[in-house]
Amino acid sequence: MKPGLSSFLDLSRWVAALLVLVGHVRNLGLADLPAVRHPGMAVKALYFVTGFGHQAVVVFFVISGYLVGGLTLERWRRDGADLRSYAIARFSRIYTVLLPALLLGLLFDWSGSHGFDGSHLYAGGQSVLHVEALTDLRPADLGLATFAGNLLGLQGITVPTYGSNGPLWSLAYEWWYYWLFALAAGAALLPRRRIALGFGVAVLAALLPPPMLLWGAIWLLGLVLRLWTQSTRWKPHWSVGAVAFAVAMAWSRVVHPPLLAAQFGVDAAVGLAYATLVAGVARLPRPLPLQALHHRLADMSYTVYLTHFPALVFICALGSQVFGLPLRAQPTPVALLTCVALVGVLLSWCALVASLTERHTQAIRRAGTELVSALLDRHT
Repeated sequence: MKPGLSSFLDLSRWVAALLVLVGHVRNLGLADLPAVRHPGMAVKALYFVTGFGHQAVVVFFVISGYLVGGLTLERWRRDGADLRSYAIARFSRIYTVLLPALLLGLLFDWSGSHGFDGSHLYAGGQSVLHVEALTDLRPADLGLATFAGNLLGLQGITVPTYGSNGPLWSLAYEWWYYWLFALAAGAALLPRRRIALGFGVAVLAALLPPPMLLWGAIWLLGLVLRLWTQSTRWKPHWSVGAVAFAVAMAWSRVVHPPLLAAQFGVDAAVGLAYATLVAGVARLPRPLPLQALHHRLADMSYTVYLTHFPALVFICALGSQVFGLPLRAQPTPVALLTCVALVGVLLSWCALVASLTERHTQAIRRAGTELVSALLDRHT
């Protein structure tokens, strides 16, 4: 991968994770904009730029399609499809962080709901606090069946997201995109297994919810983007992509279509504009400044996404009950500084978790490969 493109994708992963985290902090720490008394232009701008959490997930989908789908397809076309190595890579990537994230979520949600629920966050923050923006906060469901369902990627299909960790919804989307892609690509590249793998694609597609399949087109866009960036076809200047992406992002913040198809259209526009920007960046001959920093931050982006929300809810519940810190406060200087401090605390927490989990993904992948090889050798 070209240095400029690699560093830009790293930067995109980090910024997307940060936008999700910052949006959730603002949702819990500050009143919704309609409830703000006499908001000035600065306050409106603040609310505008901290409201791109959903769009950040769309960007994640495109990047995932590029890095997982595009790179895998390129390697399989060159060296042959290897479903075993692909499965080991996907399992090690997902579960190295997911299992600890679920256990930490259980710890935070159980402790908060039993000891610090004077604010009634764990009783259902949206209904108690009348917070329209808190679509991710649900009454804590900490049962074993929900835990197992989230571990298997069934959240939003057969079980709710685990406890307060609403952001897990998009991980289920990604998880099943991985397997739909692997089955479809395997069917195309492995003639002897074509019927079986094609049947698997049909069965899986029939079982998954229609919205999940529809948004899969955005994931596939990332795969197509990889083919585009590696080709000699014309690519726009990066500035054209930047303008297109900025316009699409701004437009997505002011339109709120009620119909599912229209909502997908808005997200698809964001994905297409981001893909145009990436294609333009692919023309850059040199990496972006601070390339090493971008890479280090990107290496904790998955952990940030998966672990920040239960910690955020717990800290807010604790601060409200023990220290009397207000939830849903007016955006005063003190409230804004409190939110900034909260972002810093959460990032520090996520960095600690990442150092114990995500940083060791490659080692766990190697161990998984050795274990599977040893098991197969024992049975042959």
